Amino acid sequence: MLFVVTAKWKPENMADFIRIGMEEMPKPPPKGTKYLGTYILLGRCQMVSIVDAPDEKTILKLHQPYQEIAECDWAPAVTPEDVAKALAE
Repeated sequence: MLFVVTAKWKPENMADFIRIGMEEMPKPPPKGTKYLGTYILLGRCQMVSIVDAPDEKTILKLHQPYQEIAECDWAPAVTPEDVAKALAE
């Protein structure tokens, strides 16, 4: 299942951002999870990742360590074809 994850850093926590980032980023993702791409953005959000994960619980576990240093949002990514099929049922 594909998910789009966005993050906006909390500037008051930059020391924590560096510490947590250095600890968490080198860790392998949970089993069955693959990062398809991560991009730095200019705008309202500062980062977006496309993640293939088995389910929502995996996404929550993956991003839990970052909650204190960034505002993270995530949503399932669904193709237009899959939406059309679901609406036709």
